Amino acid sequence: MVIRTITFSGSPSAEDCLAAAHVSSASNIAFWRPGMNGHWITCGVAVALDVIQDIIYYENGLKQGFHVLSNTEDIVVYTPNSVEGASLVMSRSSYQIQKRADYRPDNLRRKSRTVSRYLVESRGKLLMVLRLARRGKHGFRIFEMNLAVAPAGGSEASWVELHSLPGRVLLLGRGCSRAVEVSQFNRLQLGSIYYLDDTSFDISLALSSGSKYSSTDMGVYGRKTLNRARSVRRFPRKFTSEGSPPIWFMP
Repeated sequence: MVIRTITFSGSPSAEDCLAAAHVSSASNIAFWRPGMNGHWITCGVAVALDVIQDIIYYENGLKQGFHVLSNTEDIVVYTPNSVEGASLVMSRSSYQIQKRADYRPDNLRRKSRTVSRYLVESRGKLLMVLRLARRGKHGFRIFEMNLAVAPAGGSEASWVELHSLPGRVLLLGRGCSRAVEVSQFNRLQLGSIYYLDDTSFDISLALSSGSKYSSTDMGVYGRKTLNRARSVRRFPRKFTSEGSPPIWFMP
């Protein structure tokens, strides 16, 4: 089994903290809580193994729990149904999401054009960020989930594109993306998108090289607005990790 991503519902030191992992095995989602003595529980295969894009713990008025994003831009939510002693039971639900007008399935894109998707919570809203790569060049699009209550009681949603993020900076990484208020971290460049090396993860390479990553695709994408890029630069290699992908650390 290869662990791709682990994300937490809160501080790992908290007693009620839950952990969710995207794994490469018979079941592609696993969960854990303190007191389970090292074993994880699974909930079956949510979506095909290679289409999970990101996981985030998010709460809103309709659903709360681990939100799992697929490459079809659908969301599956896993919520703790009961926690008694060392046991943990998770329930599964999903959003009815209307496809955006310019959505195209990944298998219809040219091989030279790839897209990676991230989930970010910002000011109480759930954002989906698309990282577009073409011949070494990067572009980004940002969408906000717009929620409504369906007549049947289920939740309906749509992805609405945002063309600016006033006062904010995005830090992108699988399971650890953050939206940061620049007023609290004035050393960050307003409107920039910082990203980690996590788009070229390959299971066969991980198995043959001890899960080492190339760690060469880390950088910051600067822009005044979401439609006009200023510059793209990469972090020096000395700041990268050769054993596992890094995460963001906020002092």
